[in-house]
Amino acid sequence: MARDDRNIQATSAVPAPLNNCPCSNEAGNNVDGNLLLNNEMVIPEIIKELHRFSQFHFLVEILMKPFSMTWSLLSRQIVMFSVLTLLIGACASEQEADHPEPMGEEIESEEGIESHPQSDLVPHADVRPEQPEVHSLAEIESELPETILMVADLIDADSYNGREIDLLYRNLRNLNAASLDSGRLLFMENHVNRFVIYDVESEEVTELAEEGRGPDDLMFTREMQLENDVAWISMQGFRVSGFDCSGESCEYDRTIPTQTNNYSVAVDGDELTILGLPPFGFEDSPGPDETISQYILHRYSSDGDSLGMYSPVYQHLNPLVREMMSAEGIVRHDGENGRTILISKRLPFIYLYDDEELVAKYRIPNFIQGYYDQREGENMPEGQVIGYERRELEKSRIHYGEVVDDRWLVLSFTTTTDIEGADMSKPGSIPESFNLHSKWYVMDLATDQLYKIGREDVSENREERHYYITRHGVVLAKETGAVWFPV
Repeated sequence: MARDDRNIQATSAVPAPLNNCPCSNEAGNNVDGNLLLNNEMVIPEIIKELHRFSQFHFLVEILMKPFSMTWSLLSRQIVMFSVLTLLIGACASEQEADHPEPMGEEIESEEGIESHPQSDLVPHADVRPEQPEVHSLAEIESELPETILMVADLIDADSYNGREIDLLYRNLRNLNAASLDSGRLLFMENHVNRFVIYDVESEEVTELAEEGRGPDDLMFTREMQLENDVAWISMQGFRVSGFDCSGESCEYDRTIPTQTNNYSVAVDGDELTILGLPPFGFEDSPGPDETISQYILHRYSSDGDSLGMYSPVYQHLNPLVREMMSAEGIVRHDGENGRTILISKRLPFIYLYDDEELVAKYRIPNFIQGYYDQREGENMPEGQVIGYERRELEKSRIHYGEVVDDRWLVLSFTTTTDIEGADMSKPGSIPESFNLHSKWYVMDLATDQLYKIGREDVSENREERHYYITRHGVVLAKETGAVWFPV
C-alpha cells in the first residue's frame, strides 16, 4: 500500500496549556537596558516574575544568592541577559504548545484567497491528539454483527451472488438505505427529493412522498434515518419530517419545524439531535464585527420542543465558509454509552459528546486533508467564483458513518491521489486523471478502539462501490446498479 494503514491518530479531550508569558513588565513595556544599572529596582522585579511561574521556582534560589553580593555592572548585565533569555524561551515554548495541530500539509494560495480549513478555526482546536493503535478486524471477528463481516467479505470479493435491485439513482454516494425486513427496503437520495419503498420479490417501487413544500412533501432533502419504525428525513428547508413505517408501508406522521437548515439527524428514544446551521441573515447569525456563537447540534423532543444546542461551528465570519466546513457532516447516537457522535465530512475528526460536553476527539486514520478556497472582496475577476474546492490537491472525504447494533460505528471515506491535468486557472477544474480508493473502519464504542475493515481501489477492472448497512442486510451500490445481500 502507498500509505501506512496502521498510522492512526486519536485525541482525548485534554486542552492544550494556556499561553501565559511574562515577557514584559506590569505596564506592558519591554525592560529598558538602562534599568540594569538599578540593582534595587530591576532584580526584585525579575524575582517577582519568577515567583509567578512555578516552572521557574528552581531558579529563584540560584539567583538570590549572587544578587545579595556586590556585582560589577558587567556581571549584572550578564545575569539579566541570561534570565531574560530564559523567559523569552519559555514564551516561545508556551506559544508553540498552544498552537493547534496543523490540519495537513502546508499549501500555497494566491493573494486575496483564503484556504480552509485553518487549524485554529475548527471546533475544539485546543484538544490535542494521542496515538492509539489501529487493530486487525480478526481480533474481534467473533463479536461483530454479520452485516459488518459481510462488508469486509464484499470488499475482498471480485464476484458475488446477490439480488439485483431494479432502482435508478443519480449518485451512488448520495443514497440513504434502510430495511423494514429482508424483503422491503427504503431508499432516499440526497438532493433528489425522492423517498421510496422497494419490494425485493416483486421489484415494485412505491413513492412515499411528493416533491413540494407541503407538510408531507419533500424539498432539499439531505438524509434519512430509520429508528423505532420511524423514518426521519432532514431537510434544508427548516424542518425534519417523520414517516411512520410500522405498517405495510410508510405514512407521513409529523414535521418538526426548526430555525436551521438541517443536514443530518440522530435518534435517541424520544429525542432527536439535528446537525443544522441557521441561514445567513437570521438574528443569531454573526455580522462582520460580531462574535461567532452559533452551534451546529440542536436537540429536540420527538414532539418538536427545543431542548438545547451545542458544538461550535467553524469559526469564520463568512457564512459561506462556515456552511462549507460545518454543514457537510453526520450526527449519530452511541447507544452503548449514550454519547453523541459528530463527524464532519471535510475534517479528519470524530467528536464524541456526553451531556453536550466533549469527552473525546479522534483523528481518522490515513485521512488526507483537502482544502477549500475562498476569495474575499467584492471585486471578483471575470469568470471567477466565490469559493471552490482545490481539486488539484490530494484529498479525502467522508461519505458514510453509521452505528450498527448500538455499539459499532462504521466509517468510510474516499481518497483521491495521483491527480494530473487539473487546470489551476479554472477554479473547480476536473482533473484529467486520478486514482481513487475507499477505506473502511469500525470503532467499538464499548472501548473506543478502531479496527480496519478493508480498502477498495477503483480501477479499469473494478468500478466504484459503496456499501449501506441496514438492519437486515447490506446494499451494494455501483454506478451500474445496486445489489441486495440479506443476512
